[in-house]
Amino acid sequence: MSIRQAAVAGSFYPKSQQALTKLLAELMPDRPAAVLTPKALLVPHAGYIYSGQTAGLGFTSLRHATFQRVILLGPSHHFGFDQVALPKADHWETPLGKVPIDREAVAALAQQVDFIVSDQIHATEHALEVELPFLQRVLSSFALVPLCLGQNLDHQSIAASLLSILDEHSIIIVSSDLSHYLPQAEANHLDQQTLTAFRNLDSAFVYDGNAACGLEGVLVLLELARQLNWKADLLDYRTSFDISQDDQQVVGYAAMAFYQRRPGK
Repeated sequence: MSIRQAAVAGSFYPKSQQALTKLLAELMPDRPAAVLTPKALLVPHAGYIYSGQTAGLGFTSLRHATFQRVILLGPSHHFGFDQVALPKADHWETPLGKVPIDREAVAALAQQVDFIVSDQIHATEHALEVELPFLQRVLSSFALVPLCLGQNLDHQSIAASLLSILDEHSIIIVSSDLSHYLPQAEANHLDQQTLTAFRNLDSAFVYDGNAACGLEGVLVLLELARQLNWKADLLDYRTSFDISQDDQQVVGYAAMAFYQRRPGK
């Protein structure tokens, strides 16, 4: 059994199981279950001190959900490549324990032209790892399909591949922050444009390359949402200014849920 060890425990989030459990309880307050369970979530992936509240509000919408498979999409911050990286490891580990990889789903995707298998690409990447403790807290048990996305991807082709493993027991989670290192006013303006496009399921919006660092995963999600008749609902938005008080170089964070539209809507 091969295990991918936590790479950013102790930096992006607490390394101690006790401290992490306590922090997650603070970031995911008890509240009534959502009337509708999301089909997908967009959540940020910065250090918990900055984006943890936003991520927590997103994952709280899954309270009492019973998903058995999590298809997790996020960007690569360390490698440049033009495919989607699947893991070779059998489990991923956080201070809260081990999460099994859905080897059957991974094997099916590995047969598709857009996908490669590479533990090296996953080894130091934080964008997927930081979502796991939230998932471990909110879901009783699940198998993971972690996808690290490169650049210049065929979003329609990848969406088609994901549709082959997406069922009523599966949820899509896309890990992405918004604008990076702009003054607060500029960040708010760009982020609102970006979020409006996301809510409209608009993949053709004009952006300056700084709209979202996990944009490839978002574009796959928007393709799925259009095909499956999902609608998007913004759950939370804020910037790093709320914590750092630096209004010259802020990062934007959002949590957005995607729900099944009612017939005729």
